[in-house]
Amino acid sequence: MTDVDFVEHMAHRASCHKEISAVITVYLFADGKVRIGEHGVQNSLQAVGLLGRAAEVLCSSLERESDAAP
Repeated sequence: MTDVDFVEHMAHRASCHKEISAVITVYLFADGKVRIGEHGVQNSLQAVGLLGRAAEVLCSSLERESDAAP
C-alpha cells in the first residue's frame, strides 16, 4: 500500500464520520501531476463548490498570515 493509498483510505473513513459531510484530498506530485480524491461528495457540482470554499479559506488564512508578518 502506497502512502497515497493510505491517505485515501483514511479520507474515506473520515467521510463516514457523522460530523464530516465530505473529504477532498489534493495531491501535488513532484513531477507536476495533480490528483484529487473525493469521498462523500454527491456530484461534481458539489466537489467544485467545496474546492472553491477551501480556496477561500486558504486565501484568507494566507492573507492574515501575510498581514501579521513583520
